[in-house]
Amino acid sequence: MLSLSLLLFALCTHGSPVAHLQPRTYDDKQPAVSVNGDVVFVSTRTGNAYLYMTDVRGRPPQRVTSSVRAELWPAFDPSGRRIAFTIQGRGLYLLDIGANTIKQARTDIAMASFHPSGKKVVGKGAKSNVGGVAVAHLDGSAFGLRTDPVREARESGIIHQQWSDHDPVFSPDGRKIVWASRWRAWKISEVTGRKATMEGPLLFVMDASGKNKRQLSDVPGREPSFRPDGRKIVFSGYYGGIESGWPVGKRDIFIMHANGTNAKRLTRHPARDEDPVFTPNGKRIIFVSDRGGNGMRLYIMNVDGSNVRPLLQQEGRK
Repeated sequence: MLSLSLLLFALCTHGSPVAHLQPRTYDDKQPAVSVNGDVVFVSTRTGNAYLYMTDVRGRPPQRVTSSVRAELWPAFDPSGRRIAFTIQGRGLYLLDIGANTIKQARTDIAMASFHPSGKKVVGKGAKSNVGGVAVAHLDGSAFGLRTDPVREARESGIIHQQWSDHDPVFSPDGRKIVWASRWRAWKISEVTGRKATMEGPLLFVMDASGKNKRQLSDVPGREPSFRPDGRKIVFSGYYGGIESGWPVGKRDIFIMHANGTNAKRLTRHPARDEDPVFTPNGKRIIFVSDRGGNGMRLYIMNVDGSNVRPLLQQEGRK
């Protein structure tokens, strides 16, 4: 178990906020929001990719981790007291905010998202299970693949390095899993005669057991996130669709009903918009954009796409 100093890395020696230490160009990305309104995100503002915390009101961010390797894909547990994240090349770790400790989870998984029970996660299989969506108990007692695109592709005689499933999330009731898949998008293009989705992921949904898999939306996209009440999904989509196997147009933020109907494009800025998540009350959306010109930054907007503004003070513009 590793000790953690939540504030020492977030403040300079005289107690000044980290904003005073920021280089001109860096990226803030992969935000996650807790039930309490805290926001954890990945930032390269000090060079490496570390985890920082702010809140939905945009309080000054504080660095909360200090691994020598990149730290990615943070996710709060249902209580908001723990954060699961991946250390590149090492696996899944759990940060206990109150106890100031980090420990490694006993599971072969990355890109994790919590089940409502807080006892298991869904993520992308790591190491020996690269490419598939997997569900695992954090104590290591159980692990099960729900998708296996590499095996399915090989059995079909199709080999391609980009076959992967990613960005899986549980529905708030834990009964469904939504994820993005290039392999299944390609299979759909073969059936329909539109051989144009080799690289373009589409969103799919299945039961938590892995059964009843189906396409969720026609909009190529990834990074799905449920509204807390489970009735809506926000995601980053390619508004231009797919041409010659590649997504065209930039990525914008979309919202749709949880059953995949009524997809609406919320952002229409020339910049790239991605990594959307709902605030706890479901009335606003936090997302990432490079519209400020100095790298990716956190933005917040109303759920209808109005009133877009930087989440953190003096860090970007509309």
